[in-house]
Amino acid sequence: MEARQQGQELAIPTDTQDRDTLIRELWDLIVKQDEALDRLERLLGMEAED
Repeated sequence: MEARQQGQELAIPTDTQDRDTLIRELWDLIVKQDEALDRLERLLGMEAED
């Protein structure tokens, strides 16, 4: 499996602890993005579409 982010290859760790850390970090990024979109929608006077 191959993934790219900002022109760099994202290595998928084979070690379980490394993989769990990567999953947590990716989830944190998803949550931060969702929170940022919610703030933007509020600033623009839009309601969040869930």
